[in-house]
Parts: sequence; C-alpha cells; structure tokens
Amino acid sequence: MLSDVHLSRNYGENAGHGLAALLASHRDCEIVLAGDVLDLTLDSATTPVAQSISGAISPHIQLREALRDHVRAGGRLSFIPGNHDSNLAEPTALSHLRHLLNAENDHTVQLYPWFLRRGHIHIEHGHLYDPDCAPNHPLSDPNPSHEGLGNALMRRFVAPNNAFLFAHKNQTTMSSGVTEAFKHWGPQAPLVIARYFKTALLLWAEASLKKKTVTNEKHQGDLRLAEYALLQHVPASALKALLDDVPSPTHHSGRELFLRLYFDRVLAATSLTIGSTLLLSAGLGLALGTVPLVTSAGALTSAGAILSALGTGYLTSNVRKKKNRYGDAVIGQLAAAAQKISEVTDARLVVLGHSHVEVDETNYVNLGSFGYGRGGRPYLLIDAQGKREKKRF
Repeated sequence: MLSDVHLSRNYGENAGHGLAALLASHRDCEIVLAGDVLDLTLDSATTPVAQSISGAISPHIQLREALRDHVRAGGRLSFIPGNHDSNLAEPTALSHLRHLLNAENDHTVQLYPWFLRRGHIHIEHGHLYDPDCAPNHPLSDPNPSHEGLGNALMRRFVAPNNAFLFAHKNQTTMSSGVTEAFKHWGPQAPLVIARYFKTALLLWAEASLKKKTVTNEKHQGDLRLAEYALLQHVPASALKALLDDVPSPTHHSGRELFLRLYFDRVLAATSLTIGSTLLLSAGLGLALGTVPLVTSAGALTSAGAILSALGTGYLTSNVRKKKNRYGDAVIGQLAAAAQKISEVTDARLVVLGHSHVEVDETNYVNLGSFGYGRGGRPYLLIDAQGKREKKRF
C-alpha cells in the first residue's frame, strides 16, 4: 500500500513510472492506493469527474497500462480517496475508473470513500483529522464548491495562477509567502498576491454563507454510516465516536478561517503601516509648513501613534508566541487520530498518509509520500498473517 503519488496531466511522470514498476513486481497483491494518488484539485469545480480522472491518468501511458495489466491478471486495486482526489467518491467516478482500466470484474477495482479494513488493520488517507483539509463528512458526496481550505486554494488560486510554488506548502506563513512570491514573480508579484487575497476573502465569506450546505452534507453522510460500518465490519457506534472526536474543519468557521489565513496579522501590519504613514505625514507637514494648525498635526500624530502601537503590539505578541502557529501541527494531529482509531475500533495497526512525513511505530504507520519521498519511494507490504515491512522503491 502507498499514498500521495500526486499524479496529474502535467506532473508526476517519474512517480508514475515508479508506480508502474511496483505494480509489475507485485502482480499477485492487492494494491491499496491510500489517497492523493491523483491531483484532481487542479481542475475547476465544474469539470466533470470523468474528465478529471482521464486527464490525470491518461498522460501516464506506462502506468495506465500497468494498472490494466494488474487488473487483467486478476490483481485487486483498492482506492481510498484523499483530499486531492476526493472526487473519486462521486457516484459516477468508480464506474468510469473501471472503464478506463478495462476492469470487467467489478471486484478487481474497488473504492472506499472513508477507510478500508483488512481484519484489525485500518487504512485511510488521514485528511479527516487535518482541519485545513477535512471534508464536510467522510461519507457525503464530494462538493468541490465547498471543500477543505487546502483543496479550495489549490482549485481556485494555485492552479489558475500557475502558483505551484505553493502547491504543498500549507505550513507557509503570510510573511514568508509574500517574500517567496516576490522572489518568484518579481514585478508581477503584487498582482498574484492580490488574486490570492481575493480568493481568500471569498472563502472567508463562504464560511458563513454555506452553513446549510454543511448541515445537509453531514446529514447525508450520517445516513450512510450504518451501511459503511457493516461493510467494514466495524460497529457503527465506533464510527460515530470517531466523528464526534474529529476536529471541526477550518472552512466551517469564519473565525478559524480568518486566523488560519493570518488575516489578523495582515490587519495588524496594515495598522502599523497606516500609523507610520500618519506620523510621517504629520512630521513632514510641520517641517514644511503644510499642516495649517498644530491641532491637525496633533491629531495625525495621535492617530498615527495609536495605530502604530496597536499594530506593533499585536504583531510582536503573536510572533513571540509562535511565528508559524500551525507549523507541523498535522503530524501530531494524525498521530493522535491513529491512537483514537486504535482505541475506538480495536485496530491493531493504523495506516495513514497525507502528511508526507513517514512514521513507523508499533500501532501506527504513516506511508509518507510515494510521489515526493526522500531517498526512494516508500510503500508498505503486509502479508496474509499481518506481518508488515516498510520498503522503498
């Protein structure tokens, strides 16, 4: 099993070749593709899912043929959608995937929208436990018009603006992001940054406007809970307990989204800039005699001092606490989730991906990233007796 290949129509050629070779050397195995195998978030929300899937797989001819050969030989392919390929859980996606891979036997290509159980082994992507990437509900139909913050920024800002510099940099702070933008785009950076803020402000507004959408999708997912629990041989009460414990998605709360996008620091920096400008204007006005009244200069000075002090104080306090207040948070969130899954569902081994950071502990394995692995492409082998071996390709 493996995760986070991140194939698309324009990216992932080497990863595709690697996955094709891995498939060829494991013909008799069930291959579990545990999320973010495809980067479907590079397409707009209106792109039909069949077109997205074909667009992401078809350019990788060697891999497409390897997938078909695996299925033709009777091998199994089990897909678990991640946040970047959540569209795979759309009602028509599985039939198109089977058609694309020439899967005559429906049992050879399966899709599990939330997680997959093989006995006491629990496998899922893990984005459910990351507030920035979590869906409205793991069992509701995907909704590209109201999805996790990370997906929305990929779909609405990164892809349309060719800003792949920020494709997987969800830990970037606002200040470092602006700095990188100027290094990368030079004079064009202000325009790109303006487009980013436009997108971010729209997402912030939607957090308050789409409460009913969230309610409806949670209801839809809850209605499917009992059937999915039966399919995976896990008590429905255990799944309900897991859902009750997951963090609330960032895109459900205007306040959380405001803070996550560092808008508070942006306002503080703006306050500091305006305050400094007022102070400078008052000083120059008095020196040049262009401020007619001392009271006017005093008002400018007072306003400038207050705004500067407020901006400086807020920025100093926040940065002193933690420059990147979300740095590496997802690693701990997934580790805590693995522990909770193990306790609630009686899983002896929990396998996740999503973070791109490998973990290999007694009861928890993170697959890292097959597409961006360092020192080789990581994958996990588990035999019929449940013995596991972490390997690199």
